[in-house]
Amino acid sequence: MTLRHLRIFATVVENDNNLTKSAKALYTSQPAVSLAIHEMEEYYGVRLFDRLGRRLYLTEAGRQCLVYARRILSLSDDCDESMKSWNSAGMIRVGASSTIGAYLMPAIASVFHDRRPQARLFVKTAVSRELEKDLLVNDLDLALVEIPVHESALRADIFMKDTLAVIAPLQHTTAGHREPSLPDRGSVPSLPDQGKRDDNIPTMSLEELVRHPFLLREKGSGTRKIFDDALAKQGYTVDPVWECGNTETILQAVAQGAGFSVVPRIAAEASLSQGRVMCVNVPELELTQNFYIVRHRDKIFSPGMEDFVETVKAGFGQAEIAGMG
Repeated sequence: MTLRHLRIFATVVENDNNLTKSAKALYTSQPAVSLAIHEMEEYYGVRLFDRLGRRLYLTEAGRQCLVYARRILSLSDDCDESMKSWNSAGMIRVGASSTIGAYLMPAIASVFHDRRPQARLFVKTAVSRELEKDLLVNDLDLALVEIPVHESALRADIFMKDTLAVIAPLQHTTAGHREPSLPDRGSVPSLPDQGKRDDNIPTMSLEELVRHPFLLREKGSGTRKIFDDALAKQGYTVDPVWECGNTETILQAVAQGAGFSVVPRIAAEASLSQGRVMCVNVPELELTQNFYIVRHRDKIFSPGMEDFVETVKAGFGQAEIAGMG
C-alpha cells in the first residue's frame, strides 16, 4: 500500500465520494481512481465504500481507514515541508477565530516578528470548527480558538482566560443604573470576573435581561456558545433580533441603540472606555471564557512553530503584548 493509494482514497472522500470530481482534483483519469480504490479493498480485504446505484457511500471500515490515511498523509506532508525548507525560514500557518484574529493576533504577530524576523507567518481567520478541519488535514500548523476542540486527534492548551461582557446602549436607563467605569487592567490582558459586583456597573436580574432585544454572534461562534450555555444552565433562552459574524458591527449597533449584546471583554473595552456603550452586571450569569492553542497530536513542530507558541504563552500577562484591547 502506497501514499498514492491513501491520497487518492482521502481525495475521493473529500470530494463527496465522487470519482469524477476526484479524478479532476488529482489530475488523473476516473479509471485510475477506481483502480486505486479497488486495489486498496483487495489489499485490506474489506469494502471501503458501498456501491448503491451510481453513488458511493463510505463504510465503517472506510471511516476508520480515513482516520489513518489523514494521519499518515499529514506526517508525510510535514516531512516534505520540513526537509524542503530546512535551509530557509519556512512558513508557519496559524488559524485564529474571529475575536482572537481581530483583537489579539495583530499584536502577537508583531511580537513574533521581532523575535524571529526571518520567519514567514500565514494567518487564517475563520470559525473554530473550520480551523479544526484545517488542522486535521494539515492545512494549518496550529490555531488559536475560543472553544474546546471537538476532535480527539487535536490537543488544546489554555493560553488566556477572559470574560464576556453584557453590554447595553447608553440610552438604556432604569432606576439605579449609572455610567460604566472600567477597572484598571494594567498590562495584563486578563479581565475581572463578569459575575462579580462592581459598584460602578449597574446590576440587572437575568429575568429582566432576557426581555430585551439581543444582537448576537452567529451559531457556532465561541461567544455565542458560552452565552447560550450560560442561559440554558439557568433555564432561559434568547431569540436574537440580529445575528452577525462581526463583533465590531454588533458594537456599533448596540451603540446606536439597537439592543443588548454579549461580547468578549477584550472586544468591548474600547467602546466601554470611550463611553459608546455601557456594561451591565448580571450576577446569575457565569460568562468566563478560555482561549486555546490547538495543534494536531501527531504534529511535529519546527523550532519556528515552538517559538510562536512560546511567544503566545509568554506574552500574556507581560508588558510584551500589553494594550491589546
